[in-house]
Amino acid sequence: MERYNHELMFGVSVKNMKKDERLIFGDSMMTHAMVITAFTKKEEPDEGYEKWRVENSWGEDRGNKGKPAHTGFLQPGGPSPQKNM
Repeated sequence: MERYNHELMFGVSVKNMKKDERLIFGDSMMTHAMVITAFTKKEEPDEGYEKWRVENSWGEDRGNKGKPAHTGFLQPGGPSPQKNM
């Protein structure tokens, strides 16, 4: 049984909604967070970041004790589909 019947109450189905839309209706919750705790810039300011370290809310069982290092993902102007590790 569903917690809320949004279709009956509001005439809106949550089945085809994106995550942010489902959050508004209370049909989803935030269950994961990541915080950037350190970063290294590339030599040229507009080239982006060499690497950064994040703290993962899933705990110390994943990544480097919950703090994996990533490279080549965050670039000026938005995400880039480059390799991360």
